[in-house]
Amino acid sequence: MEKFQKTSWQWQIEQIQQRFGEWLMAKLRFGSPKQVMPEWLITAISYLLWLLLFAGLAWIAYLIINRYGKLGIRHRRPSTPEPQPVKQYTLAELLSQAQHLQSQKNYGEACRYLYLAMLQKLNDANLVPHQTSRTDREYAKILNHLPGMAPVTNQSKLLLQTHEQLQFADRIITAEGFDRCQQAYSQIASQLERQGQNP
Repeated sequence: MEKFQKTSWQWQIEQIQQRFGEWLMAKLRFGSPKQVMPEWLITAISYLLWLLLFAGLAWIAYLIINRYGKLGIRHRRPSTPEPQPVKQYTLAELLSQAQHLQSQKNYGEACRYLYLAMLQKLNDANLVPHQTSRTDREYAKILNHLPGMAPVTNQSKLLLQTHEQLQFADRIITAEGFDRCQQAYSQIASQLERQGQNP
């Protein structure tokens, strides 16, 4: 035989409503039993109080979820690594690395280090301070506006264009290409030294 369910959540809610209604009726009675509020008004007040109770609970649940739900999302979100400071190389280190890469026949990376050496040289000469957000074209514009620096500007174009092609076009640099970049860097360095721009 199947057993009957003795209680359910619906039945318990109905019992609570009934008891609440009875309590409310008892509290709202006036001086004599004849001065009782109408049944429909007591029922309406009962439903209104239940509605306010559920609205309050829903609001509290919303606040809890909003507060702690966001914290949970923050903990689950992958953390972005802290940006590492860019290592500053000396001019000698950059040129040494370029020579080392050239000896390994890695001409593209060797040209990249000559480009960085040019930027370091311009920074050391107080002509174009380092700024990591600058693009090659921005460097070219700045160099074009430097008075009396036409030889530096002309030679820097080769290094800027080579770097841009290495970055965005995956250009293969040959030994001859590296020699042209190295010659351009040498001319820039000697021009800056002749003009007394190097500290």
